[in-house]
Amino acid sequence: MKKIVLFFSLFLFLKVAVAQEKVISDVKIKGTKRTKAWHLKKLINVEAGQTLDSLMLEKDMELLKRLPSIAHAYYQIFETEDAEYDVFYHIEENFTLIPFANIFSSSNDDFAFRVGLQEFNLLGRNITLGGFYQYDVYILSDSAFVLHTSLLKSLVWFLITKISQR
Repeated sequence: MKKIVLFFSLFLFLKVAVAQEKVISDVKIKGTKRTKAWHLKKLINVEAGQTLDSLMLEKDMELLKRLPSIAHAYYQIFETEDAEYDVFYHIEENFTLIPFANIFSSSNDDFAFRVGLQEFNLLGRNITLGGFYQYDVYILSDSAFVLHTSLLKSLVWFLITKISQR
């Protein structure tokens, strides 16, 4: 009986000692055109030297797909010659420079419009920057009209508002 217990415990010890974890040897990002690969590597959680974890890879995919500059993302895993794994993230980017235009009437039925431009991947780092020009005439008193123009919607860099009277 002691021999059987000794045999099974030795067998389990050898089984645990021989079992190896799957280790990531390299993480590469492919398919980026305007987005910087080093910026995406800072965002993802998987790094070289970690154990291969499919849940971490799926969390990274969810994070990458939610970025405004990325249309689609997927990953591939390849085994290397030394029993480690390479992880490849494949990225398809969105067109991130979006113009817009609105035509409407103001509160007193005068013609008004707004034109603008937004960039969702400034400097390749998923920074959003945009601005618009708005022409809107509204009444302040019986005979005074004000032309209101504004350039708005930037991060912290600038906020300019011009007011001129006719």
